[in-house]
Amino acid sequence: MSNYLLPYPSCLLMPGSSLRRGRRRSAFTMIEVLFSIIILGIGMTMLAAMFPVAIRQTRASLAETQAAAIGPAALRTLGQIIQTAASPPGFSGDPAQQQTAGATGKVCCFVSGFAYPSGWPPDSGKLWPQIQGNMILSSNPSYGWVGFYRRDNNLQTTNILGLSTVTAANFVYIYVMPVIAGSESAYTVADLGSLGAAPTASPFLPQMVSIAVTCGSGTTPSTITFSGINANNSPVAEYSYVLIADAGNANSSLNGKFLRVGANAGGNTWNLLPGYDLQDVGVSLSGAQAFIIGRQPDPSSPGAYRGPTQDIGAFTGTAGLAAGQTGIIVW
Repeated sequence: MSNYLLPYPSCLLMPGSSLRRGRRRSAFTMIEVLFSIIILGIGMTMLAAMFPVAIRQTRASLAETQAAAIGPAALRTLGQIIQTAASPPGFSGDPAQQQTAGATGKVCCFVSGFAYPSGWPPDSGKLWPQIQGNMILSSNPSYGWVGFYRRDNNLQTTNILGLSTVTAANFVYIYVMPVIAGSESAYTVADLGSLGAAPTASPFLPQMVSIAVTCGSGTTPSTITFSGINANNSPVAEYSYVLIADAGNANSSLNGKFLRVGANAGGNTWNLLPGYDLQDVGVSLSGAQAFIIGRQPDPSSPGAYRGPTQDIGAFTGTAGLAAGQTGIIVW
């Protein structure tokens, strides 16, 4: 057959010719398509998994930035209220130690009518009406704060009449935990309760819990165990702050120290994050009392909690008192 009857030379159409092989490779094979789909699927899955992590990290960074502004501002607010109060908080230790020179106070909250264990000062809630209305940020009600205080006794002195005197310290330690409305879009005035009255099932109502702390060493983490809390429905969550309120007379110097919860170690026992444990002092605690804010109460299910921890920071300061507000005790 003449080559002039063909569009191309016949040699190029012979079996095994380069043109014929090129035509056979003009499309992907089914195996190649399947491998491409698998690789693309793996890549998309990994990419999709990164979005929630990135969102959480972004939110955590934003919350930390907000906490860095809220904490100092709340300390200033508390300081101004305490300094100008006609009757500031008195010695916050056990009333039986009121006349004990140099006694360390217990940490108290400002909530009126808070249910303390026996042996706590009776007047801890008298500044609640002044503080209550400042706890939600007016500029962004998704954020707020919860405050606490501690007031110690000064050293004993003896006057010329031979009478021993002890004065409550002329300053007050104040503590603040900034919080974020994790389960709601924003906090409301209803979360604070009626003016002057203690709120109930409120995200701003701290809880007092009994804790035991085992001090770790080296790479062994310290742990904290909570008593009297339902492990399956607990206000405690990872990254919750714990404020030691009463570490006992032997360890009262730890009153006001912040701990921070890490990963759950089983039941009501949690690891403590480095830097927020007791390894710096090498002390373990048993039967200590502490405050937590933790997860937000679920209004649709009394006694239940939901969402992540609300507290996003921990700050400590002092508020000096004017002359005449030292609370002198004479005997």
